[in-house]
Amino acid sequence: MPTFSIYEPKARFSEVMRMVREGRPVTITYRGDPVALVRAVRDWDGTLVERPVRKLTRRGDILQGEAPGRAKPPLKT
Repeated sequence: MPTFSIYEPKARFSEVMRMVREGRPVTITYRGDPVALVRAVRDWDGTLVERPVRKLTRRGDILQGEAPGRAKPPLKT
């Protein structure tokens, strides 16, 4: 699994997203410790990975759009 320090994905965003689209999860580290796992929300066959998306939505970690052109309010931190 590819691993990037916390500052690398910003500079290499397109490359990281290409890896994720290809189905390769990417680990993000901070000072050598893993802090995040970036992976596709769709399986290799194109089906949506429902449970993780639903769970993240319930927790408020991600927002799913309702209609094109209608922005949702920012997350509370």
